[in-house]
Amino acid sequence: MRLPPTPHAVVFDAAFAPADAYPFGSLNSRDQHLIAPKLQPTRIKCFERNAMTTRLSSEERATLAEVLPEWHQVVGRDAIQRSFTFHDFNEAFGFMTQVALKAETMNHHPEWFNVYNRVDITLSTHDADGLTQRDIELATAIDQYAGDRTSG
Repeated sequence: MRLPPTPHAVVFDAAFAPADAYPFGSLNSRDQHLIAPKLQPTRIKCFERNAMTTRLSSEERATLAEVLPEWHQVVGRDAIQRSFTFHDFNEAFGFMTQVALKAETMNHHPEWFNVYNRVDITLSTHDADGLTQRDIELATAIDQYAGDRTSG
């Protein structure tokens, strides 16, 4: 099976191998059906990090307030956060759906919290252990989706 090359893709090459070659722990006889019989993954290929997973430089961080004026630095973390308040739950959920679809295409998923018409979003790139250009791009898209529908 071939997966599209993405910075976070994990590709398994299946070949005959002992069960202890399985990278996520050993398989017992009950779990053998999860993988083709007698076939075990023998290699994990992780793609190299690219510029999108490099933490933001000091110069890039200095422009964050101009580029994303509604987003705030999270205390104690290298992350940004913004709260949105919509007219009702339907509008908040519709917004979250738009963000989810964009996040999935970017393979970059936000941390978020929703209660009724309020949505809190935190962005940080876990692979880089901090803010990257991916967070800025997703935050910009999120701001566009929110548009003038939000009061916060």
